Amino acid sequence: MWRQILIMCMALGLGVETAWAQFGKPEATPLSKDEYYAERALVDAGRLSEGVYADVIIAADAVDLRRAQNRFDEARLIYLEICTNTDMPRDQRARTCHVLGDIYRRGWGVEQDYTRAQLHYEWACLTGNHIPACMQLAYTAHTEHDGETDFPYARHVYTHACSLNHPAACAGLGNMLYAGLGGRKDRREGLALMQRACKAENEWACERLITYGCLNAGSSYTTPDCQLMTGRR
Repeated sequence: MWRQILIMCMALGLGVETAWAQFGKPEATPLSKDEYYAERALVDAGRLSEGVYADVIIAADAVDLRRAQNRFDEARLIYLEICTNTDMPRDQRARTCHVLGDIYRRGWGVEQDYTRAQLHYEWACLTGNHIPACMQLAYTAHTEHDGETDFPYARHVYTHACSLNHPAACAGLGNMLYAGLGGRKDRREGLALMQRACKAENEWACERLITYGCLNAGSSYTTPDCQLMTGRR
């Protein structure tokens, strides 16, 4: 568990994508001391609660569930305070709301609550313009925890995130437009979005273009019949 938490914390501090190319990357508000403390608390909590599989826990297991719960609670309360503080910068609020979403979705020190997780993700994405929260929302709408899908909502989220010029979101929206998932089908516009994302070094977009016959593997040139494909409906 703690390794997953550490990876999440690294993503929070460093961002989830460095290949922005023509899209550009906005400057983020630096992490506060409280956020660094909360990150450390999450990592500690994961380490202290990892590997609890036996009926009897001994000292050598280095497991301290009570202390782990305290650290989970410390982190959650810090993130909640920042997420709900209207005096804080919007991007700072958004990234902490995103972490709160992760906490409730994964059940880190709390009972899993997908509804509460989605509320935090939605604020972070649709109000705070936090791309990782948008991508999580879109992914969940594709798969859902109960196996259901909500393509129109995923498309709505991708559209918002793509309007912020994020390559992965534009690739997702382009694919949905090309395939007609969650709304109207527009292969020409879908390909244009995927091509734009591919030029910004989004590997998934490039892979989709190859699959659709609109990109030669290992090159940046479209195939001769790609324009013919865009005319089909």
